[in-house]
Amino acid sequence: YCPELEPFMPLIADIDYVFIDCGANYGYMSVVSTSDTVGNKRTVAIEAHPVSAALSRRNAELNGNRFEVLHNAVYHTSGNTVRIGGGKHEARTILGDHDGADVETLALGDLVKKLDLKKGQPVILKLDVEGVEIDAMKGAGTLLEHPTMVVYEEHGNDPTHEVSYYLRDEMGMRLWRGGKEGNNLREITSDAEIAAMKSNTSDGYDMFATRDDLWIERLEHIAQTQVTPAGAAL
Repeated sequence: YCPELEPFMPLIADIDYVFIDCGANYGYMSVVSTSDTVGNKRTVAIEAHPVSAALSRRNAELNGNRFEVLHNAVYHTSGNTVRIGGGKHEARTILGDHDGADVETLALGDLVKKLDLKKGQPVILKLDVEGVEIDAMKGAGTLLEHPTMVVYEEHGNDPTHEVSYYLRDEMGMRLWRGGKEGNNLREITSDAEIAAMKSNTSDGYDMFATRDDLWIERLEHIAQTQVTPAGAAL
């Protein structure tokens, strides 16, 4: 579950960021982000499916209510009603016609006021919203006035790499790919590199995207100083 993000988080524990967990499922990454290991970050978990949202709330309760849970579908506008359907978490979507549960949409830009984010507050935005990532970013608005790093999944079965292309080409972000052991972080600078990393069509690949100096400087520093599990400098 976010095998590239979780080992990366202790490396940025000194940064006072807010963690926005979109597509939180049962709240695992929200538990991680509010743990001592990664610096007890202020966290809001956003989950569209009512069963998963209830599990997130239960997980919050079991962990001292140290993160907030919102039952909403992240979208480009707030206040609309959409239907969330599908079986497992990774197959649920608000796209298309299907049976499911109605849920109110929330635009990410509206979180700035809702969370009363202070000026210049860094943000990590985890987007796991099954096909609605681009719509979600279109509603980010004033959230992107904050130093923001987007953590998203490139799907192995998507030969168009549309989310990466949108973040890079339309939003001017630079892209990084992390390793599952917290090492081998590297910047992705070409279409061929995106295609080459997709060795399995059934896998998802965590990516980091940002255009803000705070995060670019930290990502570059980690990439330059990281070590392999054997302890040899890369």
